[in-house]
Amino acid sequence: MTRFEKRLKEENDTIDYLIKCDKNYHDSDKPLISDTAYDRLKSKALEDYPENSYFKSIGTSISDSGKVNLPYVLGSLTKFKLEDINKKLNRDVLYVVSEKLDGMSILCTWVNGKIVFASTRGNGTVGQDITEKAKIIVPDIPVMDKITLRCEFLLTGDSHTVLGYKNRRNGIVGIINNKEPLRSSLALPKAVFYEYIDGPEVLKYEHDRLKYIKDTLGLDTPSFKLIKNSNNTELTNLLIDYKINTTYDIDGLVITLNDSTRENVLYPKNKISYKVNEDAVETTVKDIEWNVGRTGRVIPVVNIEPIDIDGTTISRATGFNAKFIIDNEINTGAKVGIIKSGQVIPYLCEIIEKSDTKIKLTNCPSCGSMLVWRGVDIVCENPKCKKMMITKIAHYFKLMSAEFITIKTVDKLGVSSIEDMYNLKESDIIDIDGFGKKKSDIIINEIKKTLNTTPAELLSSFGIPSIGKRMSQVIMKSFTFDELFDSICYDRLELGVKTKEKFINNINKFKPLYDFLLSKGLTFNIEDVEVQNMLSDAKLVLTGKAPYKRNVMVSLIEKNGGTVSSAVSKTTTYLVTSDVDSTTGKTKKAKELGINIMTYDMLLDKMGEKV
Repeated sequence: MTRFEKRLKEENDTIDYLIKCDKNYHDSDKPLISDTAYDRLKSKALEDYPENSYFKSIGTSISDSGKVNLPYVLGSLTKFKLEDINKKLNRDVLYVVSEKLDGMSILCTWVNGKIVFASTRGNGTVGQDITEKAKIIVPDIPVMDKITLRCEFLLTGDSHTVLGYKNRRNGIVGIINNKEPLRSSLALPKAVFYEYIDGPEVLKYEHDRLKYIKDTLGLDTPSFKLIKNSNNTELTNLLIDYKINTTYDIDGLVITLNDSTRENVLYPKNKISYKVNEDAVETTVKDIEWNVGRTGRVIPVVNIEPIDIDGTTISRATGFNAKFIIDNEINTGAKVGIIKSGQVIPYLCEIIEKSDTKIKLTNCPSCGSMLVWRGVDIVCENPKCKKMMITKIAHYFKLMSAEFITIKTVDKLGVSSIEDMYNLKESDIIDIDGFGKKKSDIIINEIKKTLNTTPAELLSSFGIPSIGKRMSQVIMKSFTFDELFDSICYDRLELGVKTKEKFINNINKFKPLYDFLLSKGLTFNIEDVEVQNMLSDAKLVLTGKAPYKRNVMVSLIEKNGGTVSSAVSKTTTYLVTSDVDSTTGKTKKAKELGINIMTYDMLLDKMGEKV
């Protein structure tokens, strides 16, 4: 066999397998390969055989029954991976980022507010007429003009299990392809609209088009956000947020140039998709670790068989929330795809194979109390839950800049309240296993130093929902600390309705603690307000060896009004490094973008700190 013949056979075999995967994906409950493996295979095939006719078409073949020529082209999106997205986006223009829906693409036309035509996408130019089914699924609209939109039919929650399907996407395909579906099954799909194709309004911007669909027509849209100067870390975090807060399937983001009109083509240029699963590393779940947080929320951590990502060994990943773990049947033996968001937080981007072991979590893993559901979380409501109290205490001292007091330390000390910590003496600590005189002295000094603080730092340490460091600084500009507990003053609170309500409902719970701290000698360092302005709104990136541990450096920076991010971008204010002449990627990029570079010594001087 000649080299040419061998290459042709490889091409034919690859394309034939992709076609087989496509057919199986649409017709079967169980795909031949995982989404990650499919995306990798298809991307490699496109790279190797870009002229193959397979890549000139989209969608699926259509049966002769009900076949209809589409009045508009229903295109597909060019997919970009993690490492390519920054090169694609122009940082000086606005984009709309929305959920990439994973269901069945449908074209809908209304006249006088009623559906008069609906079709599947098919191959982009020829679809299947499903008008009668759509009349049951798609709502009427309040506009009488002729309007055409594109939507995705989706199943939510576990509605697919009612019909015996293993996943939501196969469930929706089964319902729509069924020639005589039950009316009760047609009541299950949700129509989410994401493209304004034609209508009475000439809308120049994508954001306006989605707002029109949502606000004027009153239809469901995917979550969407207007962005500028974004990067792959922010996009990945947004994707995570969308994934854990939706009841239907999404498999990425859609990024659309805001100042653009709809392109009636198979592959639009002003709209792309962003997925991360091609960068995933497959591994097996060992078990789920459930930890009780300071609010009682039981937080899942996924322990996995160790894998290497970018030179780092990963053995744990965030489990997001209880609903995500239970809905996706993630437990011992499950196969999952892991990536690192912004090279920092490992997380699950794909469930390749679900676990055979069912999760049964009805009691708190710390105190044994019955758990209750609150939205996507399961929560322990026992105020005396040991783990909840430990995390509350550790959280308080962390925000009060006592860096050496961790959850493990609090647990070993055997205390049950913040007040207990202030009542500790060296003799209470010195004989505890793993402590001794030196560590006892450090802990006592760390506790004492928190009695000299700023009003904003103390307020934020209370852990009131929505009242973090920045919000505390805003509040304390207009109040003395005593006024926080006086309802007469609350009219002066310039907060949003929900934030104000949370503050008012919670602040007086901390009056006994405040009085106790005063009895222990609490003093406020008002001069620190000036120090906080030294890095006001500055965005810093840290690299190289720092004089303190990273968490200490981050705490000092935040205390002085700055924030720390992991990636250098145009919005970065300073790159802080141990070597300004370094040739690392971060230093090179900072120099290319004209970002100020300083040493750690310079930063500490700026903040008035000394090593």
